[in-house]
Amino acid sequence: MDRLSILNTRQNEAVENWSGIGTINAAVGFGKNFTAFKCINKAYSKGWLEKGDSIWFFAETNAREDTLWEELSKFKKLTKVDLRKLFKWSFYCYQSLPVGERSLDIYDEIHDALTPKFKTSIETGAKLKIGLSATIPKNSNLYKDEIAFNEVGKVYQSKKELEDGDDSRINKGQLLNQLCPICFTYSLEKGIEEGILAPFQTTIIEHTLERKSKNIKIWKSKPGLGSEEDYYNKRAKMKSIWSLPFYRKQTLGKEMSQFLWELPSKVEIVKNLLTEIEGKTIVFGTRLEHLKLITPNVVDGKNYKNLVEEFNTDKIDIIASSKKLKQGITLQGVENCVVVSYFSTFNDIIQQLGRVVRYTEGKLANLYIIVTLNTFEEKWLEKMQEIYDEKGKLESKLNLNIKYYISSKTYLING
Repeated sequence: MDRLSILNTRQNEAVENWSGIGTINAAVGFGKNFTAFKCINKAYSKGWLEKGDSIWFFAETNAREDTLWEELSKFKKLTKVDLRKLFKWSFYCYQSLPVGERSLDIYDEIHDALTPKFKTSIETGAKLKIGLSATIPKNSNLYKDEIAFNEVGKVYQSKKELEDGDDSRINKGQLLNQLCPICFTYSLEKGIEEGILAPFQTTIIEHTLERKSKNIKIWKSKPGLGSEEDYYNKRAKMKSIWSLPFYRKQTLGKEMSQFLWELPSKVEIVKNLLTEIEGKTIVFGTRLEHLKLITPNVVDGKNYKNLVEEFNTDKIDIIASSKKLKQGITLQGVENCVVVSYFSTFNDIIQQLGRVVRYTEGKLANLYIIVTLNTFEEKWLEKMQEIYDEKGKLESKLNLNIKYYISSKTYLING
């Protein structure tokens, strides 16, 4: 069976499992929108929908609207079914929270809607619901059930409290199970195994804090200059003092984290890496200003559509983003993903991988992750791979297919 036949079969399995309300949890590149359109066809054929009924499509960003209309047009060409003409379509961002009668809701990246603010919108929405996501959360941002909005944001303070907690508290995965339960799952690993997605390999770039440069302000109370190593290690040493007030330790930890997200020495490393690798590349970082020191092609709220269009039409071959390009947007021909700075989130790494594993014949995607040794980043890298169950216990680990460990000093920095 060829790739397209397998993909069609898996999509049809998802449609068969959807019975009017359900979330399709499938890897990026599965064709979740096409699968949703097939679900709509099913609803129409069974009489759950009638011609002229209203369908509302919700997404995290307005940039998804253009993609929606394009994919509806492609669906029409492939199936000869004009869903856009058959029904009344409306597009909304989750932030808009519209009110009105409709027959079917599509929740793109439904994990973005699993918040107290948007919970009621799903509960009181259309009778027919289709959730779409590549990263369904299980153990993050825990909520109490059946209580007022202003209390819903309360979370457990520790893993032990989570494990020992009563059933009156639920997490995002459990909340989804109430609102729009998962009806079909298709993992990244399964997609690669069956040839629907491109295989990938990971290179870990082992970075060390700069010692020679002395232009970093190292202490607020006693202004002075020092190296990156001075800055980080002084805070780490202070943070280890057992008698230090908790709030002060929190402040020091935050300063250390923010410093790693904006490391000056990483700029040269990534710029040199980009000259070494071939193919179209997306760069992810935590701070926009830091990314702008690496490439001018950094996505923000104003240039979003223009940069994505330039990238997809091969006018530029490098694009950078903090959050906006992680999900919901199709980028054409991406072969490399460079992760400059990050935090310990499994969902983020899955979304970032999704940018590069879209299928192209003969393609081997590359993921590059910079890890600053002897810092929080080593722990973050470990945490990024950990998958937890609904009780907060470690369930499994994502195989990042790490093939190379290389030194940033010897391989990337010229001279």
